[in-house]
Amino acid sequence: MGLDVYAPMQYGRIIATVDLTDCRELSYDEFVELQPMHWNPLDNFREGKTFAWELKDPVMILPPVRHKFSQGRIVWENVDAGILEATI
Repeated sequence: MGLDVYAPMQYGRIIATVDLTDCRELSYDEFVELQPMHWNPLDNFREGKTFAWELKDPVMILPPVRHKFSQGRIVWENVDAGILEATI
């Protein structure tokens, strides 16, 4: 059983964990080159304000775990490891 990437997103659920290994500013040329990976429209590029996160070791969580997230555009959450232990 896998995650259907074309199915509607399950809001309010944790679907995976990853390790964030790097964050770096992108040039316009890098943004264009990486566009097939991020699907972000090219007119979203902002000089000095466009960054890429390097992620590794993704672990899918099945079934997804319900979690009440804080409101905001980008929200960092500290999730108690005990919530995820049974699913990983």
